[in-house]
Amino acid sequence: MFIAIYFKEKEWLGNVLQAIGTISGIYLTIIIFLQSNEESDKQFRKQFRKQLEHLQILNSKQIDALQSSTEKQIKTFQDLNSKQILALQELNAKQIDALHYETERQIKTIQESTNEQIYSFEQQINYVTNKLKDNSILLAEILSRELEKSLEYYSSILSREEAKYNDLADWKLLRTKEERERQLNQQWNRLEQIKNGYNYLIVKYKNLKQFLGIEQKKLK
Repeated sequence: MFIAIYFKEKEWLGNVLQAIGTISGIYLTIIIFLQSNEESDKQFRKQFRKQLEHLQILNSKQIDALQSSTEKQIKTFQDLNSKQILALQELNAKQIDALHYETERQIKTIQESTNEQIYSFEQQINYVTNKLKDNSILLAEILSRELEKSLEYYSSILSREEAKYNDLADWKLLRTKEERERQLNQQWNRLEQIKNGYNYLIVKYKNLKQFLGIEQKKLK
């Protein structure tokens, strides 16, 4: 069944065609715009990914460079600190060795001087004792006075060396336990040596006083 509609006037046909053309153009424009926008978005995303990858690579390189620089600085500081510590240890060792050498040299000098003095006094005592057999009372009295001076001298030395021993017994900076024991032993041996000489002179002094018939002087 067909229905035929007839319009008397056909002016609307141009308007319809014009409207269809306009709509078709707009539709095509929208389609082209959407396609172009999608392509542009793809390119933008692709370009963004490239820039992001480039930034990541750049950041990674910067981080690696910073880590490398930091490690080099740390190693430099460690090497410098190690050298400074080694130099300080060497300096301390040299100072300790020099102090030990000087101390031992002084002890040796004092011991040699003490031995010489003891030997000299012994020679004098032997000489005077032999002369006393000839009733040389005058010489005996002179020797007695010399012995008194010597005993006073050795008494002062003993006091000084005992004070030095007590000082060595105290704690000293940079001194090890072995060094302390060694120094104390050396000082003790020296004290014993001086005491032996002192006691020897006392015996001779007492004998001389007895020989001369003079009352013994009180000794400390």
